[in-house]
Amino acid sequence: MLGRVNDRLEAVIAAEVGSPSGASQPVDLIVDTGFNGHLALPRNLIAVLGLPFVGAADATVADGRQIPVDLFACAITWDGRPREVIAVHAEGGALAGMSLIEGHRLSIEVSSGGSVLIDPLPPALP
Repeated sequence: MLGRVNDRLEAVIAAEVGSPSGASQPVDLIVDTGFNGHLALPRNLIAVLGLPFVGAADATVADGRQIPVDLFACAITWDGRPREVIAVHAEGGALAGMSLIEGHRLSIEVSSGGSVLIDPLPPALP
């Protein structure tokens, strides 16, 4: 998967994000290596896609505080294949977290316009 670093030095990749029922749309996801979940999405995108609420949890944010977050069932096309994941509601941009990227190599040329490359890791040898 290929992406670009934007003018704010954020690594951005495009993905098709949708609901388990089939509604979907392309979304630019900011790669967030400090987020260990799959996806964080703003409320307006959750509403547009009609993502079903699946529960609530506490999340630890960068300053160490715990905050309550709502969880939603979500589908994403990742590495050309559909995946069902849990998305958390978070205001701001849509984020791709480390659980989504797990099992992949992430390479970022950290300069405006630099490339972002996410490749599957080779299978582990026995």
